[in-house]
Amino acid sequence: MDYSKLAPSLAMAYDEYVEGRQALADHVQEDQMPGFVAPRDFAKPARVVVTLECSPGADFRDLEGTTGIEINAGGERVRTAIVPLDDLPALTQYPGVERVAPAQRVHPLMDVAQGKVGLPAFRTENQLTGKGVIIGVVDSGIDARHSAFAGRILRIWDQEARGGTGVPEGGYGIEYANAADLVKSKDDHGHGTHVAGIAAGSDRKFQGVAPEADVVVVKTNMTDVGIIDGIQYVFRLARELGKAAVVNLSLGGHSDPHDGTDALAKAIDDESGPGRIVCCAAGNEGEDNIHAQLNPKPGETLRVPCLHSPDPDGVVQDLWFNGWYAGGDDVEVAVAAPEGLTTPFQGVLPNGPQGNPNKVYRLGHWTVQIGTPGLDSRNQDHQFTVRLMPPINAAGSRTWTLLVRGKKAAQQTARVDVWALGDGRFSGPHARNSMTIGSPGTATSAITVAAYTTRTRWADIDGTSREASWLKPDDIAPFSSVGPRRDGKAKPDLAAPGAVIVSAQSRDSRNSRRWMIDQNHVAMQGTSMAAPFVAGAVALLLSRNKTLDPAKALSTFAYKQKPNADTWGRGLIDFS
Repeated sequence: MDYSKLAPSLAMAYDEYVEGRQALADHVQEDQMPGFVAPRDFAKPARVVVTLECSPGADFRDLEGTTGIEINAGGERVRTAIVPLDDLPALTQYPGVERVAPAQRVHPLMDVAQGKVGLPAFRTENQLTGKGVIIGVVDSGIDARHSAFAGRILRIWDQEARGGTGVPEGGYGIEYANAADLVKSKDDHGHGTHVAGIAAGSDRKFQGVAPEADVVVVKTNMTDVGIIDGIQYVFRLARELGKAAVVNLSLGGHSDPHDGTDALAKAIDDESGPGRIVCCAAGNEGEDNIHAQLNPKPGETLRVPCLHSPDPDGVVQDLWFNGWYAGGDDVEVAVAAPEGLTTPFQGVLPNGPQGNPNKVYRLGHWTVQIGTPGLDSRNQDHQFTVRLMPPINAAGSRTWTLLVRGKKAAQQTARVDVWALGDGRFSGPHARNSMTIGSPGTATSAITVAAYTTRTRWADIDGTSREASWLKPDDIAPFSSVGPRRDGKAKPDLAAPGAVIVSAQSRDSRNSRRWMIDQNHVAMQGTSMAAPFVAGAVALLLSRNKTLDPAKALSTFAYKQKPNADTWGRGLIDFS
């Protein structure tokens, strides 16, 4: 096994598998380790869904012929695959393989809004409707019965549907192409229908930005693997149909390096170009304290507390720390439990073909895994991963402490950035309200969108007046994630309406009546709503110039209000 090519979380899981621990089966849950496929028949091997970063032109036919590995068609530098854990060592040693990572869970992160930025007049004066352009919506699905999309849904690839053979980009799920079959795919969450309505809905009362654009929907399994496959699928269809396309991603996570070098960001960069643009939500963690930054001097130990709370259903999930620091620095990390028990400090461990950078500790009834591999080949930085696994009967909130001890610093101090994943919130002087935009919003070629508040009041389906008192009108929404990237590159790219936006409601979803406007429309808030606003605007521009690329699109838009680039990007999109 070449551990240097494994993401730390995958290396940890492989070690558990090799040790034969029942814990592997216990922890193979979609919300904990979404890439792992637990064998229902124990005669079959455990498998993992992975992103595979490889050299362009890498040929895997020999590998597929001699192992149980299934590699999907797709990109050149980024592929996806299903790998039996027994075949993982062979994959890491195969020529052309650079990095293997398990699928990572992402989460889904309008009316007055268009008038606020001058869109109706712009659309009328220029006679632009998005006609002839494809808007790809990679999300929770779509309600194909909704009148807002009548006759304009070209395809739905339902990645979660069972019994199908999938598409070339991924041999799973079912592709629906006939109008009569489109309704077989449901949007139980409602997020995707709402997003699609903002970008391309044709309702007169709550019209989308590009009401005549065609729509291709990927009902994603909410992993980065499924999203990569979905992006490649939409752009392939667009090429085959001779159309320009913009893909909307109103989802994201924080298991990446936050510098645009992860597999999902790289896939977006590879797929983007003239007539191919990806719009991403910045994220909704602007107030969540998920990021900490520590600057230890050599020999100095710094501590940052992290409150770990049960999820909304009251279940205590795993807590992860995703840490990064420069390749020229050297630090050690440890974890302290609330009772005072502490793991040993752990620095970089050998992780080549003969080394294993992961160690397991016990703190009371909790299991702690720490991975400290060598330099990451993608960015030449160091990553450390900490996973805190609760006992079965865990309950309530606990405050853990991450300890970072400096060993060497290229400058006077090292700089260590850490993100908490899994209902963790940092506190104290090292908590930072910055760098809360994760992948895919960190992709260099992506147009990353912050959320702006255009309204705070509405009347619900019962005629009751409602107000979002936590929002400030005509300002950036407080929940909108902020930049920059970890490498200092500016993100987000711009801001757009994203708070209290009215759009299409899926009839298969359940929404509180306080947010419902009528039986077919609902109000939502988030950068998830801001991204499709821009995706629709991009579709308008592509209908006039199908060779437009992401940089040209950004330079074509006009902007107003730019108090802070880390919050607003270039400013609020403006068509007036």
